Amino acid sequence: MGKHLPGGKNLADKTIKEIMRERNNSSRFNNIRKHSRIITSKRIQKCYNCGYDKHVETCHIKNISKFPLDTKISIVNHPDNLILLCPNCHWEFDNGKTLNIKINGREEEN
Repeated sequence: MGKHLPGGKNLADKTIKEIMRERNNSSRFNNIRKHSRIITSKRIQKCYNCGYDKHVETCHIKNISKFPLDTKISIVNHPDNLILLCPNCHWEFDNGKTLNIKINGREEEN
């Protein structure tokens, strides 16, 4: 699962640090986010929190920046760390508002 890069290396096998070295600071996580959208593209396109189904976004439950730099993208973009949220719920989750996501019976905050 993942995008093959020049030289035959799979994006999922790279670390955050390797991806950051390849990109400038303004877009350092773009490839990681693109990869996460591929993973969630086969899911039912509906907000995990409220059920809205007109537009959803892929959300990392544990934010990319909270992982150590030597973490492989396969861990950051593991399906258990990705949910689909509508723009409103995604904003609330990212900004620590009242939204708490329950994963495997426990609450998670980004």
